[in-house]
Amino acid sequence: MLLKLQDVSMAIGNALVVDGVAFSIGIGERIALIGPNGCGKTTILNLVSGLLTPTRGKIIFNKQTEIGYSFQAAYSSLIPWLNVLDNIVLPLEIKGATKKEAEEAGLRLLKGTSLYKYRSMPLYEISGGFQQYVSVYRALISKPDLILMDEPMAHLDLIEKKRLKAEIEAHIQKSRTSLLFTTHDLEDALSLSDRIIILSGKPARIIEILETGKIMKGTAKNYHNEKLKKLAEKHWWNNEE
Repeated sequence: MLLKLQDVSMAIGNALVVDGVAFSIGIGERIALIGPNGCGKTTILNLVSGLLTPTRGKIIFNKQTEIGYSFQAAYSSLIPWLNVLDNIVLPLEIKGATKKEAEEAGLRLLKGTSLYKYRSMPLYEISGGFQQYVSVYRALISKPDLILMDEPMAHLDLIEKKRLKAEIEAHIQKSRTSLLFTTHDLEDALSLSDRIIILSGKPARIIEILETGKIMKGTAKNYHNEKLKKLAEKHWWNNEE
């Protein structure tokens, strides 16, 4: 086990945003948080990252854990006057790597990916979708124990979404990095996670935790079949509050 959330709740002012959330993440495990708009998914990521402190409950790490975070609003978390490569390797330079060391690591990470040909372009010259790529690869560059991703495929077209999912999965399998990400897309949750945590409307409560392998049995070739539609209706849309 990498970390455990124990009865975690979060109030902002008088508003309860997260209520009694409890789950664990294993080493190399991939977990998707899925739920309606504004239910508290991002708040849970911010609690795990340490950006927020729970009002109640505990988040326990079993070791010193390095965390990479890809934010949903990618552009606001990147440096607009730096190029793609310089944005990605910034965490390494902050940790003390030389410019040359950081760039070499960045080029190794990007080689063979969709971003490689854009590596020298200023951030403002690439699309919002590719800025999301930059945010994801900046989270990956330092080889963290845990990667948090907030709607990592939200601004990508279907082709780029499929490509980024494959690249993320390949990296995680190779590095045994754990992943916790949010999404509204059931397909993304199914294809990129080992478990799916279904959340209610605000305040976020866990409705059910589903094992992806059991859901996918016999349905991998067609995510849009009636079985998966009924799954989404039962566990998500009908539980908005």
